[in-house]
Amino acid sequence: MTDRDPDLSKLQAAFERCGVFAIERKPSEFTVKCVEDDIKKSTIDSVRICCSDSPICTFCLLWCRALGLGWAAKVGGTIIPTKMIVMRPVSDPEGPQIALVTQRRADNSLVDTVLFHVNALTGDDVREENPFVPRAALQGLDAVMGPLVDVFVLPNENRTIVMLDEYLQARLYPDTPSAQAEFESFVPSIHLGGAPRRSLPKL
Repeated sequence: MTDRDPDLSKLQAAFERCGVFAIERKPSEFTVKCVEDDIKKSTIDSVRICCSDSPICTFCLLWCRALGLGWAAKVGGTIIPTKMIVMRPVSDPEGPQIALVTQRRADNSLVDTVLFHVNALTGDDVREENPFVPRAALQGLDAVMGPLVDVFVLPNENRTIVMLDEYLQARLYPDTPSAQAEFESFVPSIHLGGAPRRSLPKL
């Protein structure tokens, strides 16, 4: 395809209507590191990374997953991305992984926080025990039963995600004994804005 190709114009127009995140690169410039860099910049609800890896292809869809509503599928709702976090770099033996923290706004007015954890190269659900079972939509973890106040990552090797609910209660991902111990060791040095020296409660 070329810039003058009418089919390319139609494809680009379709991408814009669907809110697809597309990056154009020359075949000689594209590397695996480009995927990680693009993911860090992306905050869309379904990750779509486009690259040029052949002389005749301007846009190649790497992967696409729909984000499931979970229990809200019965009443309807919307998934709103809040923050995307790189959990594992490209150099990791298990492959690059990302976590997408979202707010689920159900049509019955309930709001809660859902986390999706996927392989950045394949779109596979890292949490799925059997990733070979086909699923129509990616199902997330119901992390916080309510709206999210803040989210950050502990400066540790495990990249533990800390999510604060409206009562400033911390929810960890992954929620393991080692993650809880690491979080408690960081609590004295974590202070919230707004009120002077307002500290987090321990788990």
